[in-house]
Amino acid sequence: MSLIHLMTWLLITINSLSLGVSAQTTTTEAYATATETSKGAATHTIQVGPRSDPHQYVPSSVNASVGDVIVFEFYPRNHSVVRADYDAPCVPAQTSGPVFYSGHFNKFNEENGQMIGPPPTWSLVVNDTKPTFFYCTAIGSCNVNGMVGVINPTANMTWEHQNKKAINYPYQLEPWEHIPAEGESPTSSATSSPSPSSSGSHLSGGAIAGIVVGAVAFIGLLVAFFFVMGRNQVYKKWMTSQDGTTERTARWALFNSHGERKSDFDSTQPPGDQATYMPSPDLTNRTYMSGQGQYGWDPSMFQPMPQSPPPPRNIAPTELEAPDSVAHYRTDGR
Repeated sequence: MSLIHLMTWLLITINSLSLGVSAQTTTTEAYATATETSKGAATHTIQVGPRSDPHQYVPSSVNASVGDVIVFEFYPRNHSVVRADYDAPCVPAQTSGPVFYSGHFNKFNEENGQMIGPPPTWSLVVNDTKPTFFYCTAIGSCNVNGMVGVINPTANMTWEHQNKKAINYPYQLEPWEHIPAEGESPTSSATSSPSPSSSGSHLSGGAIAGIVVGAVAFIGLLVAFFFVMGRNQVYKKWMTSQDGTTERTARWALFNSHGERKSDFDSTQPPGDQATYMPSPDLTNRTYMSGQGQYGWDPSMFQPMPQSPPPPRNIAPTELEAPDSVAHYRTDGR
């Protein structure tokens, strides 16, 4: 039973109590209390769906005085008692008086499929002598089998007429249900008990809206997931490409120069007008600065040239040369 159905049932019960129709609990103790508190009041018992006639009230008609107690004994399974207007046998009352509703009875003390012990009961106190009609909302009870009853019928308002009208009635409703629109077939919940199995087969507007919102949110998350995956694939390709490597190297050289070299954006001269100098390495410090950034000079890569004496000469000095002088040779061809 949904929250709306439960609140509607509570409002109907409170309204019935305020107008003098008392709904007792479904135990024999409640019935005993009702008879003790009503001095001189008679008790009338109506069987609801007994084995002898499972789709009828037995008896279907009783005469009672103000203050009398009507005790309904329920038999399997799923029967109920709802007040109805005369000539509208299978829908809740609107003109004859406040609606009373027993609820559906579907729990019994059973053994091997047979009910044992006394049946559960529901009691109603009569507060006037006007004709009071009622019906059962179990599936097919009212509008198929004509399961209706009456308290204090008259010659002009008979059970026979109500029963005949019920069998041909197009639908039957629970107290919280609305009359279906013209051309619209009543839902299965209109003729069934508010059990989880029957009411769960129909989705409300809120449930449908929730499903739609959930589906839209799921699609949005799916699109975002594929978008992120696509960006990751592009990033990985850029990281492994030659252009990406060159760009990362240039950025590293630009932002890791430690202030030794200004970028083209920090220079006061136009780009391309500055000369790039390649200084020779200082053999004493073994470090040098290049035009492209700062690099370390690896001492192991630099070895000074050994100073060796000139090779011995095997020719005699000329007339103009001293004996220990170094020979100089002309390279101009003369």
